[in-house]
Amino acid sequence: QVVADVDVFRRTPRLLLALLLQLRAPDAARPQHGEFLRWCSWLLLGGDPAIRLDQLRASGALMSRMCGSVWERGSIAYRCATCGTSPSSSICVACFQAGDHEGHDFQIYSSGFGGCCDCGNESAWRKEGFCSNHRGRTDAHALDVLPKEFQERAGAVCGEVCRLLMQSLWGDVSSQPHLRRLARFPQPAIEWLRASANYADAFRCVVGAAVMDRCLKERFLSDGTQTSLLFQLGAHLPSAIADQLINLYLELLYDDDFRQRFIHRFLVEYPRLADHMLEISSKDEKKIYDDFINRVTAQLWNMPDLMRKVVREDDGDVVAVVMRTLARVLEQAASGEGKLPVDCEKPAVSLELYWSFSSDLYTILSDPDTARYVLSERPDLVTIYLKILQMSQNVDLFERKRGAHVEMESQSWTWALHLELELFRSVEPLVSVFPELRRAGEEEVEEEELRSRQRHILRLVECQLQLSFIDALDITPDGMPSRSYNVMSDPLSMHLPLHRLYAALVHQLVMSGQPVRELVTCAEKDAAFWHLLVQQPLRIQAFLAHCQAGLWVRNGRTTLHKALIFRTHFLLYDHAFDGDLLLLQLACLMLGPGVVMDAARRCFFPAGVLIPPDKRSA
Repeated sequence: QVVADVDVFRRTPRLLLALLLQLRAPDAARPQHGEFLRWCSWLLLGGDPAIRLDQLRASGALMSRMCGSVWERGSIAYRCATCGTSPSSSICVACFQAGDHEGHDFQIYSSGFGGCCDCGNESAWRKEGFCSNHRGRTDAHALDVLPKEFQERAGAVCGEVCRLLMQSLWGDVSSQPHLRRLARFPQPAIEWLRASANYADAFRCVVGAAVMDRCLKERFLSDGTQTSLLFQLGAHLPSAIADQLINLYLELLYDDDFRQRFIHRFLVEYPRLADHMLEISSKDEKKIYDDFINRVTAQLWNMPDLMRKVVREDDGDVVAVVMRTLARVLEQAASGEGKLPVDCEKPAVSLELYWSFSSDLYTILSDPDTARYVLSERPDLVTIYLKILQMSQNVDLFERKRGAHVEMESQSWTWALHLELELFRSVEPLVSVFPELRRAGEEEVEEEELRSRQRHILRLVECQLQLSFIDALDITPDGMPSRSYNVMSDPLSMHLPLHRLYAALVHQLVMSGQPVRELVTCAEKDAAFWHLLVQQPLRIQAFLAHCQAGLWVRNGRTTLHKALIFRTHFLLYDHAFDGDLLLLQLACLMLGPGVVMDAARRCFFPAGVLIPPDKRSA
């Protein structure tokens, strides 16, 4: 009678479920909550679940436009280059077998992080590749197939289960008698919510609304504890429960309403992920937390239509949120009193605590429209990004060892190398759109307007470079180095991401036929800029030459290995070694080859240390 009377249940859902919890919840002799949750399924569906599901299936209410199944790490899945819209698009085994992929370029793979099936999702999988069970989005809302009273009853049941879930997770179940029956409730409750959501799109919508309203809204307990289940992505919970929560979020993301509300809520919580990350002290713990973050963001950031909308929203501003969070993490590795560059031996760098956030930034900027938006419409974001790169400018300073051989070789150079390579990944999508800085709605840009935008970006980079010169070089009032640099005795760093960003931008202009001399704003006005720009690339070239001449052997194998990798590693060679040479060529163009060669002579042959071959006595 209770199940049949929708009005009674709608008015008193908490009372009825509390009664069921008292009558059917487990005690010490029956530690499982299966019977209580089976009664919840009766209430959710309005009768015997098996019978009601058959009736709903016959009426066409159990329709799933998208698969949305979630798999764990190590599961088998498929990728199809013919059907997928991106390299990360994938589908489950069942959907692949139910589709037609004969003659397609597909592969079977073992998932490294876990994932979600994209079958039915037109933003990730082409419609021609959908299986026979999932035909993609329609104009109708998912809830239209359920009667109004059914929606209200189902929403009330899911809402109460979520409320009990929150109590079981955040309440002191050991000291409060009325919560003791919930001691083992979280995992079966989350499994019940997942199973209910997977009945059909309509049920996914109902469960998603209940989870968002009851679990993911920010609430505080009397002691100030934050109770949103998005807080730390469940990292404070036992791993089994946290994994189930992540799976629940991923499955619900295939509901349009939940997805839009979730991403805004997630952006509010995103900076707090860094707070927990910075408390991590071991690589194993960091890897687990990286997995938590990446499993969610891998789905969110790869929804192009939603991301393009959120990127431009004032309350979203996803690029700014991710950039500022990444900057906060790197600031924790500042050398002392907030001074730059970062200290690579601090945990934020040595444990690579920045990795998830830099990887998120790369994924977001990989969309060309987003990269163009940042460069052409958001100079404030460009400035933040340049400050992030400056944090790794001139890291890992080292000097030539004289006298005794080094006793203990440091591995900090590997952490500095990983930092530059990881940060420079996000440079690539920005550089690729630099020749065509179109704004939203623009099909073409007037040549003069395009040059103005490119000149503005170059000027921002030049200003940041000039700040780095002040930190790295002894500058006189006229803007020149105060003394000759001696590569044999003075500190040296091989990490110059700002220099290499500038070189990459100029390279794009050269390849697209743009007038480089006109766009490089300091060319005629400030010769001191070019003198300073070539100093550090020349020092690195001198160091490499001296290593080959056997002048750095007392620094140990790590220094020689560092020089070898810089010259031979394909990623470093492309953006670092070649980038440095391009800057030297550019300086020759702006200053004249004689000026640059004179600076090179002073770098390669410091006074009183080395003598050029043509000056040696017989």
